[in-house]
Amino acid sequence: MHKKIKICGVKDPKVISVCNDIGIDFIGFNFTNKSPRKITSNFVYENDLLKFSDKTERVAVFVDPSDKHIDDCTKSIDATYIQLHGNESTKRCSYIRNKFDLPIIKAFGIKNKKDLESALFYEGVVDYFLFDAKQENAGGQKGGLNKVFDWKILQEWKGKEFFLAGGININNIKLAMMSTNAFCIDISSGVETMLGVKDTNMIKEIYREFKTLE
Repeated sequence: MHKKIKICGVKDPKVISVCNDIGIDFIGFNFTNKSPRKITSNFVYENDLLKFSDKTERVAVFVDPSDKHIDDCTKSIDATYIQLHGNESTKRCSYIRNKFDLPIIKAFGIKNKKDLESALFYEGVVDYFLFDAKQENAGGQKGGLNKVFDWKILQEWKGKEFFLAGGININNIKLAMMSTNAFCIDISSGVETMLGVKDTNMIKEIYREFKTLE
């Protein structure tokens, strides 16, 4: 299977341009309130971010968003995917998918097999799953925690293709790709020099490693 790679939580035009030029498959734009990587639709327009990402899939990332928030943000980046990282129900996911006519990536925090089993309830209403380390603080930041979960849990996964996230970096991307059947490797903190600040050299380096293992 041809694996893909996603860089999430991007907001610097130079970083977006590099991702676009080297062949990153997905760029995640984070429109959630509790993230250090948050951007707004106004920020997108003011910095003309869309022009830097014409070759990549553009993922609008949300946590329990309103319809208006989805509409404003997806239009600003001309989103090709919506990622839902909150407590959205199956009904809500289905509604969003139909209303905005975009594929849905539904994120789940994973700590044990029970968490994985819960994801299966969404099998018929989303297009992809995203498995990340589980946030222990229910009201805290969702994703981008630089925390790895036990990937062995995924060996019994029988559902749809999934994105693998959570603490993936240059040192463990090989293990992530070889020990799971992930459709896409999702990286955020693993290419940052400090919280929320992406480094283009780190992105290029991890992409080279990714391509040798693809």
